[in-house]
Parts: sequence; structure tokens; C-alpha cells
Amino acid sequence: MIDMTTVLTDERGNPIPDPFEADPKDPQKVLPPLTLGSAVAHALFAAFPDEQNLGWETKFTRGMMAERLRNNSEAELTTEELPVIKRLVGRLYGVAIVMKVIPLIDPTAKPGALA
Repeated sequence: MIDMTTVLTDERGNPIPDPFEADPKDPQKVLPPLTLGSAVAHALFAAFPDEQNLGWETKFTRGMMAERLRNNSEAELTTEELPVIKRLVGRLYGVAIVMKVIPLIDPTAKPGALA
């Protein structure tokens, strides 16, 4: 089981603020920490430019998966869901977040060769 309520920390151990909670009308707003579930949900909800023609079925499935996982402290991922989440997280986020998310959702994942 995966605890999606786990707070993600940066390379210094500090909680990473959730950038999707920013409010342009309130730049002084203190952002809540980014949790594993929020990071995964943001990736599942993201609309990437090359996915403009994505079918409603895929959008619906991603949205329902995001809702199921976001605050779930005992989440389980299927073998079909895991590679989709890894791919979308890798597309949405930079190194600091990807290096925290992947081992939490797939403890067997190992770094590959640098390209």
C-alpha cells in the first residue's frame, strides 16, 4: 500500500510547497505542502499540448484515478496504472519532485543511464 498523504520534501528535507495552490491574487499566500497524492493528481489532471485529442474515456479514467488516489493513505496501484502515473509525473515535474515520487509509488524502480 502507498500512503498518498506523504509530504514531499526537497533535497534538503524541507516540505515542497504545492505550486498548484498558488493564488495570483494573493502572492503572500502560504502554500500547503505538496503531498504524494496531490503530485500524482496534478499529473493526472494535466492537459499536455500533444494530448489535445485525448478521448473522453482516457480523461474520465485519469480524473477518477486522481480522485481515488489524492488523499488515500492506503492506495494501491494496478500494473496498468503505475507506468501511466510515472510517465505523467515525469512530464509535469522537474527532477526534485520526480526523484521523490517515483520511489514512493514504485520502490523497485532504479535510476537508468543518463541520456
